[in-house]
Amino acid sequence: RLDRFRGVKPTQRIKVLLKVTDLKWRIDLAEDGRTHVIRTENIEDNAYWYVGIDTHTNTLCLISVPVIMRRPVPRAVALPPPVDTTGAVQRNDTRITPEQVTDLTWYFKYASSAYTPFNACANPNGQTRITGLYDIFTDTQGYIARDDSRKEIIVAFRGSTSPIDFINDVNFILTPFTSSGVSAPGDVRVHSGFLNSWNSVAPTVLDTLKQQLVGQNDYTIVTVGHSLGGAVASIAAMAIKANFANVNVRMYTYGQPRTGNPAYANWVNSLFGTGRAYRVTHTTDPVPHLPFPIMGYAHHGTEYWISTDPANSVNIVSCDPSGEDNTCSNSNTILLPVALIVLPAHFFYMDIFALTPYCG
Repeated sequence: RLDRFRGVKPTQRIKVLLKVTDLKWRIDLAEDGRTHVIRTENIEDNAYWYVGIDTHTNTLCLISVPVIMRRPVPRAVALPPPVDTTGAVQRNDTRITPEQVTDLTWYFKYASSAYTPFNACANPNGQTRITGLYDIFTDTQGYIARDDSRKEIIVAFRGSTSPIDFINDVNFILTPFTSSGVSAPGDVRVHSGFLNSWNSVAPTVLDTLKQQLVGQNDYTIVTVGHSLGGAVASIAAMAIKANFANVNVRMYTYGQPRTGNPAYANWVNSLFGTGRAYRVTHTTDPVPHLPFPIMGYAHHGTEYWISTDPANSVNIVSCDPSGEDNTCSNSNTILLPVALIVLPAHFFYMDIFALTPYCG
């Protein structure tokens, strides 16, 4: 939407795109790659006008700034290049394809189905359920399913729903990645609570995968999860990769909190790279910003930020594959105190409520 603010100087909240000194102008909105023509009349002679983006509300703003004198500018003079008053790092936006949007939605349905009460989703996302996952002490829940049409085995983990889950969430101590069949680099550390959750169901997962892969080594293993489940899915993907070195493994996580230290992030990036690890974030969801980097944590790649709704190929950005990109969801950390109280962005991904079961 176009709002008019008169007499307001651009602040650090406003990212100035261009200065207007004529009655008609055209701007190219880099946010969606399309050219928009905007017309106005009666621009006062005693003001400069700017077109900018309010970075708090993602609002396109027309701002009037009074000046003492205005010099006429010939129509033939080109407008100056965009000016960034925020000092933010500029990103060459990489929009994803409609096919990738379809995939991100497809795998989120597996993640949301893991929230089915009593682990009772008979056919997750319409596929064959192989076994459920449950540990009474850590309250880790999920399931393993098989999609023969895609030749995939899906390992899904539920997010936080119980007091035990929240106890695991706040177990922020970084610990060595010690798990069956895993030889992690010596400097790798992961969240103790998330590692405990994985280790509690790891024997069931690894044994089941071993059985399912007999004669089916061309199948891909996909780990999925939302919130806490996303962090466990990240650790699970690394453990599964270590135990089944010749099998393709991918991960899709949604609203995943930071799961390990920078060495863990680099390790994940080195094994998965671009195109095999999809870490989806949504607008101002605060959970991906926890635990804080000051506590020794860092995200792995690759973040796919739903910058605004709806979740489509225009609004989803493929971010820096290293993991921490200050021009993606990290650009919203100023709103973190408010977002921690109001969490709607955390419970809606791909335009789907996170607790929606797809069990038909």
